[in-house]
Amino acid sequence: MQLPVFILILAICPDLGLFLFDVVSDILNGVNFIKEGNPIWGWGVISVTFLPMTVLYAVFAISFLLESSSWWQKLLILLLAPILAPIAIPIMTAAYIVHVAYVFARKFVQPGYTPDDDNNGQMAGQLKLVEGVLEANFQAVLGLFTCLVQSLENCFQ
Repeated sequence: MQLPVFILILAICPDLGLFLFDVVSDILNGVNFIKEGNPIWGWGVISVTFLPMTVLYAVFAISFLLESSSWWQKLLILLLAPILAPIAIPIMTAAYIVHVAYVFARKFVQPGYTPDDDNNGQMAGQLKLVEGVLEANFQAVLGLFTCLVQSLENCFQ
């Protein structure tokens, strides 16, 4: 019997496996909520996946706004930041997921790789922490709240 690659990754590399499992299960939970007739809960769970990079995008925009010296640069940032957000945030989200998966896969394949190499491993650990704080906690609370709203009997079926 041959196990799927996703299951092997989960079993072999806890850092990479747990991170990928968390991201994939969040999206699948959102899709299940939508299929069950709860589109608000489903889109809420899926949209929280983008929360870490939304916060980072806002921090970058505010820091550029505060650092700019002329009024026209500030006006340009105020006008372009909201327009570019729907494009930049999904790209940033996909990029951080791929980056964290790459760093943890590299740590598994190349045991001599330390988190301080080119600052990549350290940033991957910080992104994983931000994902856990900003995304996973909200989705856990949202999942428990939906169980209470829908009644506990429907939640565990």
